[in-house]
Amino acid sequence: MIALFAGPVARAADGDAVWLNDLDAALKQARAEKKVTIAYVRSANGPAMVKADKALADAEARPPIAHLERSFVLVRVESAGATGSVKQLLGKNGVSAPSLVALDATGEVVTVFKRLSEPNFYATWLSDLRGETFAITQSGEKRFTDPGEADLELGDVQMRFGMMPAAIARFDQARERFRKAGNAKRAEFADMYIKFGGYQLSRKDRTTRDRMLIDLMRLIGDAKYKENQADGWAAIGVIREQERDRFGAAKAYRRSLELADPNTGTAAQVRASLRALGETVIEVPVAQTGDGAPLIRVVPPPSASITGRATFVALTAPQVEKVAFFLDGAFAAAAGKKPFQVRIDVGSPPRLRTVKGIAYDRAGTVLGEASSTINDQVDVFRVAIISPVAESLNGKTTFEMDAEAPPGHRVASLDLYWNDRKVATLDQPPYRHAMNVPDGFGYLRAVATLDDGRTGEDTRTYNSSGFVAAVEVSAVNFAATVVDREGHRIPNLGAKNFIVKDEGTAVKPTVRDNPDEPITIGVAIDASASMRPLLLEMMETADRFLQTTLQKPTERAFIVAFDQQPHVIRSSTSDRAALQKAVFDIRPGGGTSLYDAIAFSLQQFHGTGGKRALVVITDAREGASQQSAETCIRMARETGVPIYVVVPPFGNMSRFGSALESITSTTGGLVMYGPKAEEQPRLFGEIRDEIRGQYLLSFVASEDAKPGVWRRLTVEVPDAAKVRTVSGYYAR
Repeated sequence: MIALFAGPVARAADGDAVWLNDLDAALKQARAEKKVTIAYVRSANGPAMVKADKALADAEARPPIAHLERSFVLVRVESAGATGSVKQLLGKNGVSAPSLVALDATGEVVTVFKRLSEPNFYATWLSDLRGETFAITQSGEKRFTDPGEADLELGDVQMRFGMMPAAIARFDQARERFRKAGNAKRAEFADMYIKFGGYQLSRKDRTTRDRMLIDLMRLIGDAKYKENQADGWAAIGVIREQERDRFGAAKAYRRSLELADPNTGTAAQVRASLRALGETVIEVPVAQTGDGAPLIRVVPPPSASITGRATFVALTAPQVEKVAFFLDGAFAAAAGKKPFQVRIDVGSPPRLRTVKGIAYDRAGTVLGEASSTINDQVDVFRVAIISPVAESLNGKTTFEMDAEAPPGHRVASLDLYWNDRKVATLDQPPYRHAMNVPDGFGYLRAVATLDDGRTGEDTRTYNSSGFVAAVEVSAVNFAATVVDREGHRIPNLGAKNFIVKDEGTAVKPTVRDNPDEPITIGVAIDASASMRPLLLEMMETADRFLQTTLQKPTERAFIVAFDQQPHVIRSSTSDRAALQKAVFDIRPGGGTSLYDAIAFSLQQFHGTGGKRALVVITDAREGASQQSAETCIRMARETGVPIYVVVPPFGNMSRFGSALESITSTTGGLVMYGPKAEEQPRLFGEIRDEIRGQYLLSFVASEDAKPGVWRRLTVEVPDAAKVRTVSGYYAR
């Protein structure tokens, strides 16, 4: 017998997993731990079984698979001489050896996996199964009390696994259970999803597919229950998306949202679908006066990177009659009736912008203001003094502050200072404080502290006429890598070694060459549906890069995963174990927004100093971005962050090569096509050394540099073979 079953399977240090030998005990444990059971069905030790055992053992030796398996209760089941629950299992859905079978708490078969010799598909199966764990455990619990609802939920899961015949059978069984119980509402719902499942099963048969769609539309029109109509329209939205009919999908989702109870799961899923389509969805109720409710809140579009004409909405208290909107302090638009909604041109490429709304009452008196930033970091801590807006104050005044904590954190306290004297400590919203404002110039400072000790603050001056003057000096900062003819870094260079020209005019740079300078690396990982068959290689490539690159406490990384939208899945940290977990937890699906991901990832560098770089791991299949390659090039020029693109051996080697090469060469990075696993440590080490070896240069921009205008930058080092750096910058 393969050593796999001689004892506990070897695992990484964060916890061992073992294969049990008792199915009933495994099901009991899984129910108690709210996990899914995976049964490895074996037979006598013939050649096929020896091959399957070895394939599974080899797969489990790979860290991503070992990590994923820890989310399940594992049990080995022998088919020879099966009795009791094992015999019952083998009689369901044609389960045979060798195979892996996912089971709910009652032993119902969820899905079966047989491709044991293909570890990529095994990793994808485990990832999908883990993503469905809540739904599976919930359906298992309901089977003890409401088998009809359990069938509906399990059928829904099976449909997402592509098991359409099994899903339709579940829906049909649920419908019959509801009919017998006299539950017409749920029987009507099940009937709709039989047709929806039939449509999915028949997508390649146009005649049958169209008939199923017509039947579904008829059922929605005849439905007696509004909730079922809402679910039916949500299903139509999914179908329209599959047909690439974005307008039809949005229309169907909007119709569903009109019918659905706003507090239901259906409404939440539909809002998420609309956001994925780029539609603006207001998820919060309109603010009301009273404790804890701000007078105004500005809601930006849902896109991760916002350019061009974008829609902004102000949620306000009832007494607000008008809202004026400002872009980076300049008046942009006004709305005089609810909903207070305007379109503002925020330009291109996506830059950090602030949109402020000022609320007025019927008499034109300013009631309050609120701001929202776009194209900003996700893990950002914002503090703002939002009221009063007036610049001159005296006597008793009520100040109102707003503090927005990053995801996963909370504001522990907010301290107020008038000049340098603390006047209040507020430990919960609403952050309001009334005080007598002294005559003459003064400033209010609001300092908020997060639960992890980080602080953020905002300061506003009052009665300042004649007191405050400001001079703004615009500095240009960028990194450069200098190599000799063998490609090795040239060390110990200073300002005298660099020839820097701004639009052909020589400038005097300052140069920093500190090996201990903090390093921030962004890693953007393709998590689109095209990566599903290649999930394991993608995880291992990303993990190999992180393990090779991050060696010191001053070296940090953040992780962005992108499908149709980019998302920060791990904020900046030097904790390699936390970064590895984030990579191994990626679940691929949806379209590929490669250019959006690059733009969004560059946004995450706002406010970071030191040496920086962005590494993109992708199969180079673009298809869902709102941004273009040209936008990425402009933004890369503006940020000055070097971009490296890794297209592993499984990637698309030619389709977007020229665009990616333009993006990377603009910033002094490069594209690495098809590095094999054994080559990656060396190549990733070279990237690490390049980032560590960056020279940080800066100079003061020319006074005649017009804001927003691109200026060509040339950097030379005599006797060097190559200087890789930015090709210019946008004047500020």
